[in-house]
Amino acid sequence: MANSLTYNRTKIHYAEGAAAATPDAAEVVTYAKADGLMYSKDDAGTETLMSGGPGGSALAVGTSALATVEGTIGWQSTTERVRIYDGQRERAVGAQGWTHIAMPVVFNPTLAFTTNQSMAANGGSIACPMMVSAHMLLERCVIKNRDTSLARSWEWRLYQQYLNNGNGGENTLAEVAGANGSESFTASAVSSRVAVATSAPVYLAPGVYWLVVRNTHASNAFNTAITATGAEFTPVAWQSKTLGSALGSTLDFVAATWTTNSAIVAFRLDGRVFGMTTQL
Repeated sequence: MANSLTYNRTKIHYAEGAAAATPDAAEVVTYAKADGLMYSKDDAGTETLMSGGPGGSALAVGTSALATVEGTIGWQSTTERVRIYDGQRERAVGAQGWTHIAMPVVFNPTLAFTTNQSMAANGGSIACPMMVSAHMLLERCVIKNRDTSLARSWEWRLYQQYLNNGNGGENTLAEVAGANGSESFTASAVSSRVAVATSAPVYLAPGVYWLVVRNTHASNAFNTAITATGAEFTPVAWQSKTLGSALGSTLDFVAATWTTNSAIVAFRLDGRVFGMTTQL
């Protein structure tokens, strides 16, 4: 048995234990099935799970952008998180507040960054886990360079690990779209180097991300600042490797040629807060 009511070109339909028939052109039909969940079907015959019911609850699943209506909620099937449109942008459901800064997971701001870590020409790279403690509108990446002469250039890109279930496919992490940048300069003194994100501001949900900094100069090394290596109890702070090609949309973080290090590296991510159009 089935009953339906059409209102404003949306057909509301109830079917006992079965999907509704494909609606007419430019119409959408919604209906409950025997599993207790609500579904919709468009005029192409595509069925979509809508919401919960007596048999359980579920969110709409997909990778496309949410409808720009405040309160619209869905499950992002790629990044494995609940997201909601807050009237201005999509944001993850969870932590409160917005942070203006993200530092390495292993970090001590009282230490002096007086040691050089040489990143080889044409690809020397450092991958460092960064802690984003709250929602963040990422503006730029800042690193400390200890070179005092010659041309230098570098790039950065942010990556994220969705799961941690032991699958081999997790060796390769995916980029955060738009969270990347680059800079070229001629060194004259120890300095803080800044590269703005190509799509600033980039929304980051709270969590841990991997920042990769790569030396892009063809012949000159890049000396970034680190602390002296810690004692025996110091945890791994970052890993390094020479990458033969530019940073791309994915990167393998497990290949045997990565070398771990316990020193603290001078990397930072800056974000926008208080309605500002730049960082603090």
